[in-house]
Amino acid sequence: IKQNADWLFDKINHCPSYPYDHQMLFTDSKVSLIPETFYYSSQTSFITEKTYKTIYNHHPFTMLGTAGLLKVLRSKGYKTFDGICDETYDICPNDRKRVELVIEATKELVQSSKHEDIDIITKHNFTQLEKNALATVEQLNNFILKNFS
Repeated sequence: IKQNADWLFDKINHCPSYPYDHQMLFTDSKVSLIPETFYYSSQTSFITEKTYKTIYNHHPFTMLGTAGLLKVLRSKGYKTFDGICDETYDICPNDRKRVELVIEATKELVQSSKHEDIDIITKHNFTQLEKNALATVEQLNNFILKNFS
């Protein structure tokens, strides 16, 4: 059993029951269509590690989630791919139609020849992710010093 467990965790190397193949996800593909946790209009906007991993890996993306997720990302300083693909899916209140629109936007992003523009956006987003992470660490440190010193 221990041998099987060691083999399994060697293969997973991310977290139990979730194989994470970095090359397949980010090197061998042109675009990520991120399926965020919440999708229906009645649910809250919530951005998870699926989006942040994509940004960390300098990968262009579209997002299938609740309407307004791209707006939330932009409010945190990230850039999206408007002008390279049609991002009206982000404001579409109809859940079924939003799926159709995000699929079309993903196709546009895959077929885009604006590689330099995409590269500028993905580099900006990586830098913004670093800034946001450092700001969060600073906030946590300040909170700990203020409340537990």
